[in-house]
Amino acid sequence: MLRKASAIRLSITSLAALILLVALACGGEAATPTEPAATATAPPPTATSPAMVEAATTAPGEPTATSPAMVEATATPVPEVVLGTGAQDLLRHPGYRPEWGEPVYGGSLVWRSNVPLRSGIHFGDTTHYNMHLSQMYNQLVKVDPWLGWEGGFQPDLAESWEASADGLTYTFMLRPGVFFRSPTEEDDEHGLQEMPGRGDEMVCEDVKATMDARGTERWLDEGMSKSRAHPDSQTHTWSCLDGPAGYTIQVTLDTGIPNPAFLHHMSSHYYNTVLNKDWLEWYEANYEPRETRQRNMFLHVGTGPFMPESIEPEVRAKVRRNPNYYREGLPFFDKFEGVSIQDFTTAYAAWATKKIDIMGQGSGSMTAAQVKQARQQFPDRPVYPNLYNGARATGFNTLVPPFDDVRVRRAVHLVHDRQQWHELQRIDEGLYAGYISGLFRPCGHANIQLYDTLGWGNSCEDVLSWPGYRHPKDQDIAEANRLLDEVFGPGIRPGPFDCLARNDQISINTCLYTGEMMSRHLGMEIVLKTYDAAALTSQTAGCQWRLSASTMPSWVLSSDPSIRLDRYKIDRLSACREGIDPAHMDRLQEIIVDVERELDATKRQALVAEVESLIINDIVWAAPMEWQNLFHGSQSHMRGFVLFDGNAHYFIANLPEVSWKNES
Repeated sequence: MLRKASAIRLSITSLAALILLVALACGGEAATPTEPAATATAPPPTATSPAMVEAATTAPGEPTATSPAMVEATATPVPEVVLGTGAQDLLRHPGYRPEWGEPVYGGSLVWRSNVPLRSGIHFGDTTHYNMHLSQMYNQLVKVDPWLGWEGGFQPDLAESWEASADGLTYTFMLRPGVFFRSPTEEDDEHGLQEMPGRGDEMVCEDVKATMDARGTERWLDEGMSKSRAHPDSQTHTWSCLDGPAGYTIQVTLDTGIPNPAFLHHMSSHYYNTVLNKDWLEWYEANYEPRETRQRNMFLHVGTGPFMPESIEPEVRAKVRRNPNYYREGLPFFDKFEGVSIQDFTTAYAAWATKKIDIMGQGSGSMTAAQVKQARQQFPDRPVYPNLYNGARATGFNTLVPPFDDVRVRRAVHLVHDRQQWHELQRIDEGLYAGYISGLFRPCGHANIQLYDTLGWGNSCEDVLSWPGYRHPKDQDIAEANRLLDEVFGPGIRPGPFDCLARNDQISINTCLYTGEMMSRHLGMEIVLKTYDAAALTSQTAGCQWRLSASTMPSWVLSSDPSIRLDRYKIDRLSACREGIDPAHMDRLQEIIVDVERELDATKRQALVAEVESLIINDIVWAAPMEWQNLFHGSQSHMRGFVLFDGNAHYFIANLPEVSWKNES
């Protein structure tokens, strides 16, 4: 039974009430889905439905199918039919589209990545680049892949849940009869005959052990990060209410602060996949950190729709259908394959010749030029735009001259022509690859209401009046040169400076455009240096670089400001971004704490507006370029694959289990 927000009679004028509405309006369902109407019909097309690649035309403030749970106060009805527990439910699902036809079993889904494929990251935290790994795990709750945010949060390993009135306690009722993957012949080939956990039923102690591992020293040894975004053992207490072998687990937020993004992160494969308790203890006792990343794919033991089959390190990884998956009849594909094709031209050719089914995700998405080409060559093939939840930027190393001087950083920031860059990202009339941005809002995006509903940050009108964003540029260019004359002497300009970029077109273009702006308006030159992902990490680790194509430090999988600002805490900032004016840093840290604790929405908004301006205009860690659209190219033979705009990370990992091919 759906837990509706109306059961809690609180004002929605404060953030506390909003948090509670989010928690309960997106609560769980009973194990048996609500019976739908006898005749299911496809939902009306939305601006972000798969057939419509063009930019949305929804009026500002109007609810859309991709509105996140943070806008639940708009009273958008949550569909009462969920994914269910088997394939038989799909034809009655409100997101099912009659043109897809009957599901077809068999075949492989081939997904291209632009980074070298490895076996994965320990504790089940799978990156969005290694999509094959996310298919071996589940989490407590999920976002429905066919409804997006309109469907709210839906059951996965938890079949229902409820939140306390103060928003500090969540109780999850686990689904019985869910089993970790069975042993395989490949396990024996890799000497894993004694590996525990395989074939066990998932119970409360497994969830508790998994969540308790978050934030521990071993977690950090595995290369994981620690923040409020993770419900870890440092800030949350997990308890098995009916014993370790039971099915009821409760978590209390020990911070005493309601977390508006709690269910967002519980529903993300990127953060909170569930592991087996015995396996976790065995792994930690027998293996050094990052063993699952470096070598053996078969160490992964999850409950997901697929299970490990084979890996060619750096090249290709395969997972195959889990015959004991708890959702009967799912998945439809026999295999899911992740393939590494780092060169974008080669990847496009593979997509054009149907050697891969999906090209896209993260920095491996189609370039703007490829999207335009695809729309001309293959108008029948869906290309899905998805708004990246963070701004691309040219980052400054604030420890190394000359960018340790804020005047130099500000000069480079000022001369960037965001309007011109925005136009360069245009694919065709109405469709852009990037949107002008400050820190919290993608100005000009058709689905701006996703970010404007709660008013976080400065309005786009205000941002576009700031130095560095305003037009014409004459005043900014003059001020930038005045600052450099003040630092170096009249007409004296240092350089050239290296600009580090990953060897993908998005990163390269960022450095190239920054170089053009610096050369044209400041008389300063840069040298582009590109690296693969691993080499770039080692190059930036020593803080000897000066410029680097990157994102703003607040890139996280949530639009809530308290989560995004977490990365600006002193203990979380990269060492290369230290050396800031102490007065600015002190004020920044004060605001971060205040934003976490402020429950009045109006006051909170004022704090967020102040901190956005402080970071962009005063501290100047980076020159923001744009909020990106990522473009995922699919194939006309794909069925059940629909990608909504607005933070795909939450539901894209669930698409393979409900997708199939029909090439007839």
